[in-house]
Amino acid sequence: MFWGDADPDSDMDVLVVVDHLTGELEDYISECAWQAGFEHGIVLVPVVFSRNEWENGPERYSGGEVWTRLERRCY
Repeated sequence: MFWGDADPDSDMDVLVVVDHLTGELEDYISECAWQAGFEHGIVLVPVVFSRNEWENGPERYSGGEVWTRLERRCY
């Protein structure tokens, strides 16, 4: 979970990094997340970045919220 505190009714944020992000691919990822979540009774919320955005973008180097929370939990 990237934002807020987990509780039994929380959604699940899922980081997705792809080589080349297009609107069509982002829609497809969202649809897949909805389908998988529906099948398992949870709400999956994909947080999608292109590889370039993730490795070189302001999210990583300016202390963006997603990156900061991942660092705190993983390192």
